[in-house]
Amino acid sequence: MLPKLLTVPIVATLAVLPCRAGADEACAPARVSAALSAARALYRNFLHEPAAVRLRALKQRCSPRFSESVRLWVLADLALIELKLGAKESCRRLLDEVDLAAVERNPASGKALAHTAASCLDKTRDTCDYTLEQDAHCRLRLALERAARRRYPGFKAARCSLPGAASGIALPAAAGAAASRCLLIVKPATSSSGSASCPELVLVGAAGERERLRLKGETWGNDTCDCCNLDQVAARLEKGEVEVLLSRPFGRDCFGGTAAHDFYTIFRLVGRELVLVRDLSIGLH
Repeated sequence: MLPKLLTVPIVATLAVLPCRAGADEACAPARVSAALSAARALYRNFLHEPAAVRLRALKQRCSPRFSESVRLWVLADLALIELKLGAKESCRRLLDEVDLAAVERNPASGKALAHTAASCLDKTRDTCDYTLEQDAHCRLRLALERAARRRYPGFKAARCSLPGAASGIALPAAAGAAASRCLLIVKPATSSSGSASCPELVLVGAAGERERLRLKGETWGNDTCDCCNLDQVAARLEKGEVEVLLSRPFGRDCFGGTAAHDFYTIFRLVGRELVLVRDLSIGLH
């Protein structure tokens, strides 16, 4: 005999999308939001199968009209409910539908999906080797790590127009600073002894004057194991101050090791120093 809690009429769970309603009406944002809320209420009351019925019907009928955010939440909620029902294969198929670029723009639903993915895929650890593991859990984790970078928009690599500094980028003008300044990456000369040294970051003024900048803080940019990867730079003006982004999407250990990173580190230009603000680099292997 079924527990009394489960005697709620199943017919009620199908009422979210009336048969006679046109697609435009049934899939309107307000109706979709109501359906999603109703399914979550059923889930909170441990009515997992009725909740799944609602969400399956909603997804089947309205998926082409979902906003990016709603699509991710429907997938996240339905994957979790399928997991609770013991339907791990259905859960996995739903995870394969996830648009990872959309996850980067909608990290809240992405976190819910990643949490469910770990259980769907029977993951025994919370870390990933991104160069080797391509399952849904690791793909979602990588997308979420990259999503954090979206909180720091506006970096640009505008070409420098100063004589002798064409390979550098033009810096935005900070309050009280010269209007025309550029930033160069100067690669070190090859050492006959084989010893490693890091590239230099050089500030170039309007009159051609050059100042070497020092990286302040523990960062890959001044670590000889990684600094050979220093070859991409961009800048932005944030609250009147110049911030500099040093990055490289895929960088290997400078001494031939297997370690790999997606380097992405933000600094603030203070005098002759680049002061570490945030390191959003990702260890890939």
